[in-house]
Amino acid sequence: MRLFSANLYVKIVLWMLLNIVLLALLSGGVACWALMGRGYDGILPASLFSAKADRALRVVSANLQYRSALQWEELLKSHIGRLPVRLHMQTLDTESVMDRSIPEKMTAQARALPRTTYTFCPEPEVMFWDPMGSSFFTERALNTEYGLPPVPPALFHYDSASGNWWLGRVMYIPDRNRQIHTLLVALESDRMDGYGFFFDM
Repeated sequence: MRLFSANLYVKIVLWMLLNIVLLALLSGGVACWALMGRGYDGILPASLFSAKADRALRVVSANLQYRSALQWEELLKSHIGRLPVRLHMQTLDTESVMDRSIPEKMTAQARALPRTTYTFCPEPEVMFWDPMGSSFFTERALNTEYGLPPVPPALFHYDSASGNWWLGRVMYIPDRNRQIHTLLVALESDRMDGYGFFFDM
């Protein structure tokens, strides 16, 4: 006891540790309160989630590009066994791919997100079909730049019906006919952290 009463350094360290513990408990309580649907709308910055999920979604996107939309569901199956979470997909602008197991709230929010500018045309003169605008466009005509499109926000939901957690991202993928599809790719897990795939604890 004399150590605790005499050593100022020990007192400072213990006080800092106590503050960290209290802050962690408070943050955890607020997070649980928010994520269970009390004041939380399900839209979060994608940077809050693990890079593992982001890499997996980029790989899925790359494998779907310039393939027939009729083959997308089959192509998706090749990734399912490799991930610790379940993978789902649904087109938002057409009915090429439908998955009714994705929560309706997540699908509605994905449709309501602002659309990004397409920036991945392989050549300036290639014509793309935009189903939402019902018109063709070229990258040069829209005066856009080359590169990857901006990262859209993530959709994170708890589905009380199934008791599972969902992480979704909206992607813009051209099919074999160079038609741009707005696609919701969702990851489903029975744990909030997705077995380490959603968050790096």
